[in-house]
Amino acid sequence: MGGKGKTMRELWMDDTTLLYVLSTLAQTCAALVAFVGFVGLNQLQVWQQRRTAVHDEIAAIVGSSTDVLSIARGPRFAEQGEITRRVRRWDSIGTRIRGVRCALVGFEVVQLLVILVALAGFPFVDTLKNGWLTSVGLWILASMAVGSTGFCVLAWLREGKDFKED
Repeated sequence: MGGKGKTMRELWMDDTTLLYVLSTLAQTCAALVAFVGFVGLNQLQVWQQRRTAVHDEIAAIVGSSTDVLSIARGPRFAEQGEITRRVRRWDSIGTRIRGVRCALVGFEVVQLLVILVALAGFPFVDTLKNGWLTSVGLWILASMAVGSTGFCVLAWLREGKDFKED
């Protein structure tokens, strides 16, 4: 065998293995950025459409197409439960849009950071392969990628369950 006289660490973390791990990590994160980014943008679009529909409902009740929410929140409609309920729904959808946007931005930042670190490691393969923290660092990077993906997917799946259409 070609590994005679080498320690287990030298066999496990040679140049080829480390380059393979770094490139696979970067490629996987790039694919996740594309796929989860698409899902996140789709979520934003769905929530925006819902918010527009609620706004149109309020406009129809109020009888105006300009400054609709100010009119609906005014004293003229303060006692009407139907309009108040719709305004609250419009506000809650805005909160959900901000939540989806924050999750998407956070996800993209984490993934791009992992890609940057993985690609930046290429010139330092000789140093990294002998570093005792390399395997720990790779696990941390992979965990960041998987964790941020899981967080976004679970948060977006929960969003749909928590929101009740009136």
